[in-house]
Amino acid sequence: MKKLIQIEWIKARNYASFRLFVLMHFILFLLVLFIGSRIDISVPGFSVRKVYQFPYVWSSFTWLAGSGFFNLLLAIPVLVLAGNEFVFQTNKTQLFAGLGRNELFSSKLLLIGGLALYGLLLVFISSLVSGFIFTRDVTVEMVFGGAWMTLMYFLKAVAVMIFAYLLAVTFRNNALSIVMFLLYFIMIEPILRRFFPPDARLWFPARVIGHLTPVPEFFSIASGNKGDAQNLTFESIGLAGKNLPVIVNTLMALMYSAVFAFLAWWQIRKKDL
Repeated sequence: MKKLIQIEWIKARNYASFRLFVLMHFILFLLVLFIGSRIDISVPGFSVRKVYQFPYVWSSFTWLAGSGFFNLLLAIPVLVLAGNEFVFQTNKTQLFAGLGRNELFSSKLLLIGGLALYGLLLVFISSLVSGFIFTRDVTVEMVFGGAWMTLMYFLKAVAVMIFAYLLAVTFRNNALSIVMFLLYFIMIEPILRRFFPPDARLWFPARVIGHLTPVPEFFSIASGNKGDAQNLTFESIGLAGKNLPVIVNTLMALMYSAVFAFLAWWQIRKKDL
């Protein structure tokens, strides 16, 4: 494993676009958080600043990190790095050098796991810093009550990047892989879901993966969960439909990740590299 990590690190470190996208992800995420923290739209009983306080910071920051734009900034490096290995026949070179096909596949899983771990640490640390800055009378329960949501973000990041890797292995063309990645989440699956009953739509991959970091209930958060505002949820006012229970949704996301990984592994094993 150490050898595979070293190989992927050398390739990623020397690839300028990879470094650029990861740096963009880091800077833009913190920049959005900073700009948002400078804005406080408040009326009696409501304050937007509450999304930066414990325990709400966990749901708001994981939702932001798991949004399509920031997922794209992590998925593109995987797409391009994996795609280039087919374009420039790096995979064949590695096979001649003694690596097996399983090791080629495992090295990409390690890359994906490393990027997802970076994202988790970024969200976890920024959530802690923000929470301690903006929250008064902090308790242990407030601090860590929602920290489990960062694990859901980790799972989402892994699922999205494995799907990106599957596309790279399938199409072996960087531009086409990126276009298909965008089209699937923006058009293909949303259109397909329209042909199924509402309950069946909940089980589609993009819907399941997206719900790992759902949109926070901003109405309840901004009001501090007081009074009638508790009932002001996106679902209750018709802005969002129902979703699978958290446990079921999580298990489905794990299953889809395993399916994506298996399909990519099968192509690496069976097809010409």
